[in-house]
Amino acid sequence: SSGYSIKTSTNVDDISVNSVIEESIGIAEMGKNPIAVEPGKYEVILSPYAFAEFISSLSYLALNARAVEEGTSFLAGNFGKKILGDNITIYDDGLSPETIPMPFDFEGVSKKKVVFFENGVAKDVVYDTLTAYKNGKESTGHSLPQPSSFSPYPMNIIMKGGDLSKDEIISHVEHGLYVHRFW
Repeated sequence: SSGYSIKTSTNVDDISVNSVIEESIGIAEMGKNPIAVEPGKYEVILSPYAFAEFISSLSYLALNARAVEEGTSFLAGNFGKKILGDNITIYDDGLSPETIPMPFDFEGVSKKKVVFFENGVAKDVVYDTLTAYKNGKESTGHSLPQPSSFSPYPMNIIMKGGDLSKDEIISHVEHGLYVHRFW
């Protein structure tokens, strides 16, 4: 089995190498004796790593103006509608110290905070100059470097957290799976 852990920060003093190592070892140890899981219905808890992988895919597939234009995003036709739970608020903020801040995109446009979902309601997607022009909108500052064939893309996504710790969340699950990573 293997373990994975990562810590990023703009301040090296915020990074504890030992805690990263300990987490990696702990995850590897949990995988020593895997068990078969029967097909069925389970509650699933995603680790921050698994959620990051999920939201990265969602960013590419749905949270951008190009996907909405092409009709491949589940958000197409759903803006203003409640499509997630009340406790789900997800946004992109290029100036947030919770991420690695990037105040402007690869076209030199200042990044704007973009709320994708607020209390479960679909709100908006990110735009670069081209998609903004095509849609009569203003660029949100989310272009990728050229000659990228895919753009725009959110790079500073934050999900508003709840009040429970990971252990408290797990303790409320009777029949579930904890997913550390998807690959």
